[in-house]
This record gives sequence, C-alpha cells and structure tokens, in this order.
Amino acid sequence: MLRRSLLAILLGVLATPLLAQNPATPDFSGTWVFNPAQSQPAKRVANRTETIAIACTGQTIEFHFTTDGKASTQAYLLDGKEHVGRVLGGSAVYGRAEWKGSVLVTKFRTDLFTFKTRWKLSSGGRVLIRSIEGPGHNNQLLVYDKQ
Repeated sequence: MLRRSLLAILLGVLATPLLAQNPATPDFSGTWVFNPAQSQPAKRVANRTETIAIACTGQTIEFHFTTDGKASTQAYLLDGKEHVGRVLGGSAVYGRAEWKGSVLVTKFRTDLFTFKTRWKLSSGGRVLIRSIEGPGHNNQLLVYDKQ
C-alpha cells in the first residue's frame, strides 16, 4: 500500500511539469527588414522596400509597416476571434489572430478580399518568415531579417 502511494506521488510530481508546459510562443518584437533575395513576392511588389516594427504586449500584437516610405499599422487581439478594425473604402475591415503552436496566424478581410498570413521565426530567431495567402492565388513568401 505504501509502495503504491509513493509511486502515485512520484508519478504526480513527474507529470505535473509536463501538463503545465505550454509551447512557448515566440516573441516577434523588434524591427525587421525585407530581404528580397530570399523572398518570393508577387511581381507587383518585388522591388519594394519594407520595414516592420512589431510590438507584442500581452494579448495584442501590432505591426507597424513602412513600405516604400508609406506607413501603416495593423493591430490584432491574440484571442482567435474576429474583430472589426476600421473602415476602408466604405467597407469594414475585420482582423483575427491566434497562435497555432509557434506560428502566428492572422486573417485580414473586407467584403471584397481576404488575406491569411502565417508568421514564424527561424530556429535562430533572426529571420521572420511571412507566408501570405491572398485572393486569386496571390500567394507570397516574404522573408525579413532582424535589425
């Protein structure tokens, strides 16, 4: 009886850390510069310059883009729910973000189009990979180097 109790306690102590572990979500915070040589962009954006400053705070993530000198921002709540962001050309813009393991999946849609993006870091954390699925098979693979 004592032996079973000790075994149960030992298994409980060993299993608790395994059950409590959540896969760590990577921290995308920082400034990232577009690397055209490593990317597969759409033809119309192949020669662009782009920097993304990413800020992760709690349950939000903000992407501050500077593309060919023009600034824009996309912000998401990391709750997997769709939220109305703003109005663009008379149409509401909806955004959604959630972690799928170590990959951040964002969805940006209006009544006219939808873009789904998967964001992930390289194993060393110095390269950000952005895979975009857009309308009309407008898929892109964009690579950014950490500043």
